[in-house]
Amino acid sequence: MSIRLLTYLLLCAQIAIGLAALMLLLMFVIPIASGEPFTASWPVVANAATASFPLAAGQGAIRIDRGVLELMTPDWKPAFVQLVAFGILATGSYAAIDRLKAVLAGIAAGKPFAEDIVRSLRVIGWLLIGWVALDIVHALIAQPVFLAAAQPAGGVALGASISSLDGAEPARAFRLAYELDWTRIVAGLFVLALARAFATGRALADDNAAIV
Repeated sequence: MSIRLLTYLLLCAQIAIGLAALMLLLMFVIPIASGEPFTASWPVVANAATASFPLAAGQGAIRIDRGVLELMTPDWKPAFVQLVAFGILATGSYAAIDRLKAVLAGIAAGKPFAEDIVRSLRVIGWLLIGWVALDIVHALIAQPVFLAAAQPAGGVALGASISSLDGAEPARAFRLAYELDWTRIVAGLFVLALARAFATGRALADDNAAIV
């Protein structure tokens, strides 16, 4: 695959991220203007493929469909937390792709060991590791905010990812999903090691140039 095609695909990915962020922003703004319920979604661990039930507060409802829990409620906080979390993720992803494009541009220019490429690789590596940290913070902070407005009625149990839901009927017990992604950590460390290798190559190239 050519560098030009890779750069084009990365640009398309940035556009897709921007469109997704815009759609999520509209999903938050439109209910404010129209008075309709806010909608927020979260991955969920569930035995049932599909399920739906009202909230205990009497306003709003929850629907579970193939591992995704959708909350419809007048409370704006779950949707806002989802918007902020995605905004942080989208910003980091956009920056990582932008740095990757800079790496490809440097390679295409015949300067693979340029200082800007080493810096870009370091940024990408730390962003990958930061993605895992964001997931942890998301689970510890965003999940409680989400659950505060998502208490189902009718004896249905809904808990955070760290909860065991002991004593709840399995068919009526749902737990918000979270799984530590070691792949991102390994990928981040690999990119940081690659940045170190490129920095060494740059130092060797500078030494050779000085000798010549």
